[in-house]
Amino acid sequence: MDWLDLKEEDWVVYGFSSMNEWRGVIREMNIDGFHKFIKEFLPRKEFSFAASNSDEPGKDMELGLKFSDYSITNNRPTPFLPGSIELPIKIHFIDLKANKEKYTVSITSCGYNKWGMNFEERLNSALYNLAFFIAEKLK
Repeated sequence: MDWLDLKEEDWVVYGFSSMNEWRGVIREMNIDGFHKFIKEFLPRKEFSFAASNSDEPGKDMELGLKFSDYSITNNRPTPFLPGSIELPIKIHFIDLKANKEKYTVSITSCGYNKWGMNFEERLNSALYNLAFFIAEKLK
């Protein structure tokens, strides 16, 4: 399963004090968030996850997932709305044995949450929803 490259160079856009801080959040969102959620939703399935943006997940698996055309829209909280994250993303389901794309789906995963949740918590919620969507397709 592919790594979600959340664009290290966008660290200022999301309010982080350094690229290293944002890089740590990206790693945490992938490993402790998205990958963990997939495993929780599909405990009987075996997965190979990319360990970084430059890593390729195991080619010995039957199905691969690649992500493309995605970005983060951070709808900041206002006095009237709690804020949200929108993550439009294209998911490519690939037959690794045949090296052919089976199908592609474009969705927007959203992280709507309670008042007081910060950017990272809203992003984590969007990744949870993305993992849930993928798990439903792989059942």
